[in-house]
Amino acid sequence: MTLLKNLKKLLVLCLAGALMVACAEPVTPEGSWTGTVDGSDVALGLVVGSDGTARAYLCGGGYTRSSWTRWLDGVADPDGVTAEADGWIVHGTFDDDDNLFGTVSGPEGTFSFAVDAASDIEGLYTGAEDACPSGLVIWQGANGLVAQGAWCREGIFGQVEPVAPMTLTPEGVQVRFLGSHARFPKGMTAWFTRVAVMQAEPSIEVP
Repeated sequence: MTLLKNLKKLLVLCLAGALMVACAEPVTPEGSWTGTVDGSDVALGLVVGSDGTARAYLCGGGYTRSSWTRWLDGVADPDGVTAEADGWIVHGTFDDDDNLFGTVSGPEGTFSFAVDAASDIEGLYTGAEDACPSGLVIWQGANGLVAQGAWCREGIFGQVEPVAPMTLTPEGVQVRFLGSHARFPKGMTAWFTRVAVMQAEPSIEVP
């Protein structure tokens, strides 16, 4: 009789636990995601805050720097994230490992992406230069860390690259300007700060 009662109690506890799991509210992933846009030379960085607000950055490469590079703002929920700006839309859904899969749609068509959650020095950084879309995306490539960045001024776009060795400090990541502009002479350096929920870890250095 005692054994039967204990089995009944165990069954009730199991059912209660299963019900709590089933009824648990889904959680919106929070953090940073970085990678590339398929079929293009564009890098993508995306950040989701604790309040569900999202910010994305498309960083064009040599062929797309002036046409693709831009910041997009939006919102995220447990199913995914959408950010928009000037007719461009970044939409993605989270998988079970909280990686992000989706599409970038704009005047040049629709392109797919699959980006991983960022860690350590990986992430999205901003140069905060007036209203220009200056930024830097760092992600884990097949052969190590990869970085792609851009600056702009008065409609002119150029490239930035991290100063070697690539190092994350409380100030951010130091970059070197490439290209030509009176405000940004070639070789000039500046600090780009992380746009993220994760705080910068001091002195993470990548040779």
